[in-house]
Amino acid sequence: MILHEKNKANSPLTFKAPQDLCVFVKNENPHCGIMEREKIIVNGIGCTLNNVIRSGHKLDYNTQRDKDLLQRLIQTHTLKESIIVNRAVRSIEYELTLARNKGLSKKCLFHDGFVYTSLLNAYSG
Repeated sequence: MILHEKNKANSPLTFKAPQDLCVFVKNENPHCGIMEREKIIVNGIGCTLNNVIRSGHKLDYNTQRDKDLLQRLIQTHTLKESIIVNRAVRSIEYELTLARNKGLSKKCLFHDGFVYTSLLNAYSG
């Protein structure tokens, strides 16, 4: 996953407290157009897709359907503002090595799967 800045003129938003996050979610309305059953699918899909991506196995019908849903949601739901997300990792050496092997800049990390992040710094490591 490679992240790009949307607009360098605006500083990305950070969330110092859960209240800040609640205001952001209310203004962004990220669930607009997403059905309840789709939310349930998306919440559980990451591990399944990561296992397939990392093992190189072919997607079965259900996993392919879920992947297509996730791609559609990602393509149709763009945040209005840039944000900073946090991620806890035990060691970044693995991701730095993957990035170097892909020929990416030394400033990049590479992860062969979906990356889970948090909007609150308390959950980063």
